[in-house]
Amino acid sequence: MNLNVNRKYFLTMLFMIFFALLMYLIYLLQVHSNKNQTEHTAAILFNQIARNIDRNQRDEALLLNSLQEDYMVRAKAVAYILDNSPQIMDDVAELNKIAKLTKVDEIHIFDESGTIRSGNLPKYYGYSMDSGEQMAYFKPMLLDKTLSMCQDMVLNTAESKPMMYAICWNKIGTCMIQVGIEPKRLLHELKANDIQNTIHSLALHDGVTVLAADNTSGKIRGATLAELVGKNFEDVGIAARAEKSEQTGLLEGWINGQRSYYTVHSYGMYLIAIIQEKKILSTAAFLLFWALSAHTFFWLHSYRF
Repeated sequence: MNLNVNRKYFLTMLFMIFFALLMYLIYLLQVHSNKNQTEHTAAILFNQIARNIDRNQRDEALLLNSLQEDYMVRAKAVAYILDNSPQIMDDVAELNKIAKLTKVDEIHIFDESGTIRSGNLPKYYGYSMDSGEQMAYFKPMLLDKTLSMCQDMVLNTAESKPMMYAICWNKIGTCMIQVGIEPKRLLHELKANDIQNTIHSLALHDGVTVLAADNTSGKIRGATLAELVGKNFEDVGIAARAEKSEQTGLLEGWINGQRSYYTVHSYGMYLIAIIQEKKILSTAAFLLFWALSAHTFFWLHSYRF
C-alpha cells in the first residue's frame, strides 16, 4: 500500500515538474513571440509614418510651387499697371487699391540701388536689400534686369511675420516691383500636416506610444501623448546613444515611467521612437502560463495512477 502511495506521489511530482518546465518554456516562447511581434509592429508603424511625412512634404512642395507661380503673376500684374500709370507710383491710396485688386498685402517699389522708395506701406520706406538676410535674398535682381524671383515663406525683416515675396523689374528697367502676401493657405496646410498631427492621427494598440523628435536637438515635436511634446528624449528615458544612431532591433528600458521595448529610427529631420509597454505583453503571457499550470494541476490531482 505504501509502495503504491509512494509511487503515485513520485509520479505526480515528476509530472508536475515536467509540466512546470513545459509551461515555463511556453511562457518563454510567448515572450519571444511578443518581442518579435513588437518589432514587426514597430517596423510597420515606422513605414507608415515615413510615408505620411513624405506625402505631406510632397503636398507642401506642390502647394508652395503653385503659390510662387501665382504670386509671380501678381507681381507682374502690378508692374504692368504701374508701367501704364506711372503717376500713381507715389500715391499710397491708389497703391492700396491696386493691392486690394490684385489680392496682395504689400506693394514695394525699389529703386535701382535696391532701396524701397515707395509702396502702399510707407513704414517700409528706406529699407533696402542690405537691411537683413530676408531682403538680401533678392540681391541678384540688381545684377540682372531680366530676372524675376519669388521667395519661400520667411519671416519678414521689419516685423518677423510669415510672408512670401515676389519681385520683378518694370518694363523699362527703372524700378523693381515687389508684392508680399501672407500665405494663409500654406500656413493652414503646414499646420494640418505638422508632425504632431501626423503622429496623433495614428491608430495604435494599447500600450504603444510614438514620439517624433528633432534630429539635431532630440526635442520632441510630435507624440501620441500630448504632454510629452516639448520634452527631450532623455527626459522620457531614451538614451542618447539611441538618439544618434539607427537602431535595427528592440531596445529595453524605462520609458516615461514604464518598462518598455522601443526602437528609434532617424528619418529626414526627425527621430522616430516607437514604444511598447512590456506589462501589456507580459499580462497575456502570464495569463497563458497560469491557465495552463492550473489546468495541469487539476488534471494531475484528479488522475488516479
